[in-house]
Amino acid sequence: MKPNQDIGTAEATTDETMLTGSSYELEQLRLRVAELEHQNRKLQAELRHVQPHHVSAPDLPITDATFRALIETTSNGIALTTLQGIIVYANTAFQQLVGADQNTVGYTCTVYLHPTEQERFYGEVEPILEREGTWQGDMYLRRPDGSIWYANVLKFILRDTTDQPVYQAVVVRDITAAHLDTEELRQSRDLLQSMLDYHPSALFVKDLERRFIFANKLTERVFGYSLAHMLGQTEEDLLAEDAPTVLWRVQEEQVLRTNQINRIETFVQVGNERHAIISIRYPIFDNTNQLVAIGGIAMDITENKRAETILRASEARYQTITRLTADCAFSLFLRTDGTVELEWLVGELVHQLNYSPEELEHPAFLMQAIHPDDQPTVWHIINRLKEGHEVVEECRILTRYGGIRWLHITALPEWDEEYGHYGRIIGAIQDITTRKQAELHLWREYTQLERMMQQRSLALSATSNALHAEQKQRKLSEQGLRQSQAQLRALLEHAPLAIFIKDLQSRYTLVNYHASILAGYNERDMLGKDDTALLPPEQVREVLAHDREVLATGNVVTREQTFSDGVTERTYITIKFPIYDEQGQIEAIGGVATDITLRKTTEERLYRLAMYDDLTGLPNRNYLLSYLSMLALHSQSQSNALLSLDIDNFKLINDNLGQFLGDHLLSEVGQRLRHMTPSNTVVARFGGDEFVLLLPNTNLEEAVQLATRLLVDLRHPLLLDSQEVYINVSIGVAMNDRQSNDPTDLLHNANMAMFEAKARGRSQVVIYDEMLRHRARERLEVESELPQAIANGELYLLYQPIIDLTTSHLVGFEALVRWYHPQRGLLKPGRFIPIAEESHLITVLDRWVMLQACEQAAQWQALLPPNQPFTLRVNISARELLHAGLVDRVAAILHTTNLSAHHLHIEITETAAIHNIEMTAAILHDLSAMGVHVSLDDFGTGYSSLSYLQLLPVHTVKIDASFVHAIPHNQQSAAIVQTIITLAHTLGIEVIAEGVENETQYSLLRSMQCRYGQGFWLAPLLKADEAGNLLLNGLLPKHRQNIDE
Repeated sequence: MKPNQDIGTAEATTDETMLTGSSYELEQLRLRVAELEHQNRKLQAELRHVQPHHVSAPDLPITDATFRALIETTSNGIALTTLQGIIVYANTAFQQLVGADQNTVGYTCTVYLHPTEQERFYGEVEPILEREGTWQGDMYLRRPDGSIWYANVLKFILRDTTDQPVYQAVVVRDITAAHLDTEELRQSRDLLQSMLDYHPSALFVKDLERRFIFANKLTERVFGYSLAHMLGQTEEDLLAEDAPTVLWRVQEEQVLRTNQINRIETFVQVGNERHAIISIRYPIFDNTNQLVAIGGIAMDITENKRAETILRASEARYQTITRLTADCAFSLFLRTDGTVELEWLVGELVHQLNYSPEELEHPAFLMQAIHPDDQPTVWHIINRLKEGHEVVEECRILTRYGGIRWLHITALPEWDEEYGHYGRIIGAIQDITTRKQAELHLWREYTQLERMMQQRSLALSATSNALHAEQKQRKLSEQGLRQSQAQLRALLEHAPLAIFIKDLQSRYTLVNYHASILAGYNERDMLGKDDTALLPPEQVREVLAHDREVLATGNVVTREQTFSDGVTERTYITIKFPIYDEQGQIEAIGGVATDITLRKTTEERLYRLAMYDDLTGLPNRNYLLSYLSMLALHSQSQSNALLSLDIDNFKLINDNLGQFLGDHLLSEVGQRLRHMTPSNTVVARFGGDEFVLLLPNTNLEEAVQLATRLLVDLRHPLLLDSQEVYINVSIGVAMNDRQSNDPTDLLHNANMAMFEAKARGRSQVVIYDEMLRHRARERLEVESELPQAIANGELYLLYQPIIDLTTSHLVGFEALVRWYHPQRGLLKPGRFIPIAEESHLITVLDRWVMLQACEQAAQWQALLPPNQPFTLRVNISARELLHAGLVDRVAAILHTTNLSAHHLHIEITETAAIHNIEMTAAILHDLSAMGVHVSLDDFGTGYSSLSYLQLLPVHTVKIDASFVHAIPHNQQSAAIVQTIITLAHTLGIEVIAEGVENETQYSLLRSMQCRYGQGFWLAPLLKADEAGNLLLNGLLPKHRQNIDE
């Protein structure tokens, strides 16, 4: 907008001042402009600190043409305004920058502000200028044509000689291009930061000292710290010094050393959670190819791991449930040398094969037991599994006594991540011997029946053709008709079928010989009569109904009928069809009857083979499951009970009596059960010595009463071949769950209760309840999760110090396993070791503990002086002790870890030692010859016979903690402990007391001259690094160093 008339006066005054100003002010202004032209950025910074300019109010010194030319030629816009902001002078650059098409003098500077800057100008610029005399900043400006540009603006006040403000100077520089570059760079940077922050992996950069210099948001969550806290820190500064941080340090040092990408998988404890992390480190180079930083990627795969664990657990549970419904489940270990080892075999089939556990565990068992004709098939199966294929196949296996069992095998391979190949085969086995026998029998019967049917079909076809030919030839000559009738009569008489024709009133007009035999009348007596005169009334109604159906529909009617002559019954299939006249009207009923008595008998025999037990005549598993399904379908509200009954120690009885009397005993038990139970009870035999009783419409109280009575009554002796045989049984009771219609659930529950009865000592009744359900679920979970827990690193070892009671020095450790479950937390050994022992997983666990313990001991060995003694004690189970190849495995581990054999002490229990004393002695002597020491654990709780110590190369016995706890207040326990110590020393065997928990026990043991002890009071369980520190120092922890004082 144009100013009012006062502006003209202001312009004249300004011009005059510029022409008459003093030389001092003129010189100062020249210096400012010169600096502005030659030092762009430095000029603006310095102008903030320039002293106020002094000019004479009445005039402005612009008389110097050179100075005016200098201002006019600068690329920066320069303007002079009144204190109210009205432009009184502007150079050419200023007018060009603001886009003025005419002289800008007389306009206010705010005309060229962008509307968004108005508030800022009056709220920020003006107050600062008034207060400080100068202001500089970047602003958006707008030209008259509407275009927007970005400028760096410097405003300062010019003062006269009396220090009074007279003008404002404005210097403008166009920085639009630089601003756009900066803005684009900022946007690119923000976009890149957003992309990195939302990346599903933790991304970060570290300097060559391994300190964080950049990280995205996910890195903060992975490490549990903010970015501000992480910068300048290493992992060791942020996390506890544990295995992951050590691995990361080694990983980054390797990147610094090799300039190569490195990738590992670790676990990180973040708060209360354990995270699985894939860690990648890579080098970062500058333009000169010099290493300047380390890049890092950390992917949290915890949820993936959990999902895999849940999936494997689900698959394992499914396989376990499948195993319960199958006859057997197995696991094979594929050795790298091509041989195959049977790891475990569980289920009913084990009892039927009659092999001992030692025979099952022999390396050559598998190929010796497979039928010779099927061994190529089995090797083909194994090779297919090694290639990763699932296999379903049938083969034969030999029992211990030469019998043959047919097996249906479903097998899957398991991938071994460590060795990179399929290393294990798991599968389920169904005993299909009965089915195969039935199939063979059925095939023979079917072949015979097929031959008969072929003969009869030929005859029927011939008869049908003859009848058709007879109808076509009816219009022929009488001679031809008589000839056809003679031929037809010959066919009718000789065909092995009952053939007849009836008129529309169902009276017989033609019957052959076999039809008369079927009816039981002479042929002549049948003609002209209907069935009311020939058959019993109950059969007449059905026969005439079939006739009427043929006449009404014109269809062929096929029915199955049974006829009796009072002595025998025979079953026929009768086919009746309409016979048409020349006009297409039905004029008679034709019929053919075929004797299927033999086929029906065969079907009934096959049904009995499929549904009943050959030995006892009782229903079998198929019958009972079918019956349970029917009850679940038709009587959902009915309460049913299932009793699972198993003869205790039947294998021992069968071995002593022989198989013939063993079978006789099973038959007698089956008969007793049928006589002892209500008439509506289904008594079934499931194979071996297992019987199952279904009690329909029975409550729990009634079922328990019956089970208790059976428990007592079955104890009465059985007379077998003049021998009285006594038996006991274990019974499990389960009630149907009305929420579940699956019969296998009820059977599984009853079996679980029966197994619990055996576990509690046999010869008792146990009811399936919620506690058993929980224990069964926990057992399934442990069985399925333990192998994966080993693979996932969830298991770890703690070390129990063993102390010399006379010197208080450390002499060694006992390795003890613990399981930190991702969901259930720390699991004590009592939660998983008994289950591992029962499920054959104990050998896998034993071997893992042995390897881990020896690796740790080898690390300690490398740090200690060569002559410093120490021992590491590792427990092995009875199953692993007698498992083939133990000595070779121990030797291989010692060789692999480079651990000296004398550092290793193997601990076994008394019960394990005497299980097979001859084999145990041989194995322990081999281990002792290698330099491995042997300890007898929990001494005093088993057979406690020192005579066994003379047969076994035992170096140490460990007094069970139960005796140690009792010695202060129980004289008998104290006497036992003293006796063990004295006799052991006499035999040259060292003694260790377990469970030393207070000073009184410690003092008494020392007085009894017990040399060594272990227990929490002496020293607690230690982690590997704590145990290593203790071993290097040779002293107890501080709170136990002065136990003698």
